[in-house]
Amino acid sequence: MIRPDIAREELVTELETLRQRVAELEALEIDHQADKKLIQLEDEQRYKAIFESANDIILLIDKKGTIIDVNERLKEIGGYEREELIGKNIRSLANMMTKKSLAITLGNFLKRVVGVHVPRYEVEMIKKNGELVTIEISARPLRKDGKIIGDLAILRDVTERKQTEKALKA
Repeated sequence: MIRPDIAREELVTELETLRQRVAELEALEIDHQADKKLIQLEDEQRYKAIFESANDIILLIDKKGTIIDVNERLKEIGGYEREELIGKNIRSLANMMTKKSLAITLGNFLKRVVGVHVPRYEVEMIKKNGELVTIEISARPLRKDGKIIGDLAILRDVTERKQTEKALKA
């Protein structure tokens, strides 16, 4: 409400002060949003660097079984290109695993996406060159806001360790 005892110049001055303050607040909000985006970008870059630098194969799979992402270790360990898996269902691992290993992997995936804990397990992977390697899979459900939205699987080549264990037993 406007007071009748306030001079017009005072109102103009007060209005200009308010406009300046609003402009300052808007600029601060823009800066805050830019900082927030920069931090988010840095977080994404950090996680991408970790994802790509990992010593193991990392698979991100949605709840329906579609492979969302896989790191470059897939090529180094198995000889397969990322593009051969990204966007495909985990059943497409059929050419990369023995039948028994695929059945175990699919069964364990289905358990995890409904919240059942599955301990680490080993399967046989068929490299692109046909060589068999032993892979240890450690996986956990991916959650967002408490709901399972997919699966994070880490595949480690344990072939050398298995061969050493076998040699020691012999």
